[in-house]
Amino acid sequence: LGAALAMVCGVVAVDGGGAGAPRVHMVTYATSQYLKHFRASLRAKEAYAKHWGYEWEVFGESTLDCSHFRPMLWRGDYRYCKLQALQVVFERLKEKRPKDPEGSPRDFIFWHDADTHIMEPERPLQRFLAAAGDGASVILTDNA
Repeated sequence: LGAALAMVCGVVAVDGGGAGAPRVHMVTYATSQYLKHFRASLRAKEAYAKHWGYEWEVFGESTLDCSHFRPMLWRGDYRYCKLQALQVVFERLKEKRPKDPEGSPRDFIFWHDADTHIMEPERPLQRFLAAAGDGASVILTDNA
């Protein structure tokens, strides 16, 4: 969970570092309330992920039980389920990694809040990785 916790504000790498292009995983969490309001944003992010060959996963109340993770609701919403969603993806990727991670590409998990929009879909997320330089495990970005 430590790596997932660090990821909340940006991107986290799952160790690897071998040859090949990095694998990108886009993740979000949306309650039924947010699914109604941000349906277009979620569809656009899904299309973006498909276009660039990224994995795309939306967690929600039916796919992730957050009641034990954050028992207190804020306005009826488990907003901080993002940490649990990231932990699920992180653990899943760790299980899939080969025994010798040096020979495989790194996996990067990009968190996207349900209400964010991709303003320049012609730009791949790998540009953030290139800007951070080789070996970056966590990349944090400003909320603009």
